[in-house]
Amino acid sequence: MRARAYWDNQDLRDPWVIDMANTPAAKDSNDDWSYEFETKETRLGIDVDVKDTVGIRMEFDWRGNSDELRVRQMFLRTEHWVIGKNWTAFNTINYLPLSLDYHSTGAAVGIRTEQIKYQNGFGNWKYNVALEDNSPKVNAPDELNAGEDNNFPNLAANIDYSGDWGRVRLAGLLAPNRVRSNVGDDSDLGGGVQAGFRWNINASNVLKGHALYVEGQNSMMADYSRQNLDIIYDPDKNEFRNVESFGGQLGLEHYWRPTLSTTIGGGLTDIDEQDFQPDDAYDKGYKGLINLIWKPGSKLKGFLVGTEFVYVNRENKDGSDNDINRVIFAVFYDW
Repeated sequence: MRARAYWDNQDLRDPWVIDMANTPAAKDSNDDWSYEFETKETRLGIDVDVKDTVGIRMEFDWRGNSDELRVRQMFLRTEHWVIGKNWTAFNTINYLPLSLDYHSTGAAVGIRTEQIKYQNGFGNWKYNVALEDNSPKVNAPDELNAGEDNNFPNLAANIDYSGDWGRVRLAGLLAPNRVRSNVGDDSDLGGGVQAGFRWNINASNVLKGHALYVEGQNSMMADYSRQNLDIIYDPDKNEFRNVESFGGQLGLEHYWRPTLSTTIGGGLTDIDEQDFQPDDAYDKGYKGLINLIWKPGSKLKGFLVGTEFVYVNRENKDGSDNDINRVIFAVFYDW
């Protein structure tokens, strides 16, 4: 069960997260504080295990179009294989600090995509290799009737090393991007690289961070998930090209006691905007947050109660910018 109240100093598009690239380019005409209350992110999950050899996971929420029930995950799993809709192998989930904003301190990669994944390990090492269906988003004039036309799936992989001190990850992505349009077809190999870490400084402090570079698959980054900025049409050269971006975040989780914690952290995303794009096109963004989260445990095990302050600054191609502030209060219960 997910219940969340939030206050914004501007009218934002998304009640659950503040993405840097989705932040309005300029201050809204209604810049007074506004309040909303939501329970649509409540989730329903079903797990079925068959003789400890095959499992099925189905997970839904109400964040679909017009508040419809949405499939978050649906896959079949064995000891070494995952087939269905699951987190991309290029994800940064384990390296994001604890927050009430689902995209955390920014530059998060956490999309769920249809895939065939092989997973295994040796000693302290674990690795995943997956073929994934993640179509790039194309930005082009309507008259070109352009769209992705990939002939092959993406190849994504990661390898993690874990110890008492923490965990590190390296991940990679290859994307055979292809676009069809009225002016012909263009192909341009995209992909990305990523590095993340979790450092258990002591019993009270955990430091998490990651950095990544992406080309032609920017929508895998949560902050660009609603932007058509994977592939863009260049009118000067009459061709389609991959767009490059990079990002990263750093966050510290401090545990006042085992049941009470604070996260403080920040992140950035920067995209390679083009000369022919408008002046208010997104250039770079900065995000910071601080929170207080209580997980009482004992007889109240499953509850999470927290409050969080989020700040985002968006900078446009022409140097203009916009600042957003949000205050969140949330109560979660898992059973």
